[in-house]
Amino acid sequence: MDERQSQDVRAKLYTDIAHALLDSKLVAYVDRYNNQFAHLEEEKVLRYPCALIEFSDIQWQQVGRHVQRGTVLVNIYVATKVRGRTSAVGRTADPAVEDFELLGALRIVLRDLRLDYAGTFTRMRSVTDHDHDSTIVNLEQYAVTVIDTSAEPQTRRISVSVEIGDVSIK
Repeated sequence: MDERQSQDVRAKLYTDIAHALLDSKLVAYVDRYNNQFAHLEEEKVLRYPCALIEFSDIQWQQVGRHVQRGTVLVNIYVATKVRGRTSAVGRTADPAVEDFELLGALRIVLRDLRLDYAGTFTRMRSVTDHDHDSTIVNLEQYAVTVIDTSAEPQTRRISVSVEIGDVSIK
């Protein structure tokens, strides 16, 4: 029996997204979102670029006795430090473009993420938050349909072997 089968689907989803983002080497830090950017002066643990993951409301549908399906809205807050000038005059547009290229690369990571309990990630919306002195925060929202089997009863298979004369039955 797979140990992760009984794990909450949100725990599995968070873990799988976090590992995919970290394994890509595109971000240096992943955590759950808890409004960290409203308190940047207090946040000493953030390393940039970082991705913070938040799950919005999930509407569940019963598909079997103990199995449910839901569409999860996954908000990924991607933050980078402001680097140099970002005006598009001459050749100084590179720092601004790098942020958008990072978002595109992270989209590819999620596109390629294959999970046995979830469908594909569909980008739903993007919002850029410029309201911080030294940090740019981009919200990338994805929708993904998941199947939650965590409430299924754990079944055990019993192996019985019987020998009758020269015949063995399993």
